[in-house]
Amino acid sequence: MLKTIPVPVVHQKTGNIYYVLFSDVIECTNGREEKRYVIYSKDGRLFCREQEEFEQKFKEVK
Repeated sequence: MLKTIPVPVVHQKTGNIYYVLFSDVIECTNGREEKRYVIYSKDGRLFCREQEEFEQKFKEVK
C-alpha cells in the first residue's frame, strides 16, 4: 500500500488551504500517458488537476 504525507498548499487566488496527497500521477488512457496529475484534498473531498496547471495556481505552505 502506498503511503503519503499530506503536503499543505494554498490556492493563490482564494487563499484556501488544500493538502496534496499524490503528485506526478500518470493518466493511463492510451495516447495520454504523458499527462501528469495532482490529487489533493480539502474537508474530506478529493480533487484532481493537471500538474502543470496545479503548479501555476498553488503554492506550498511553508
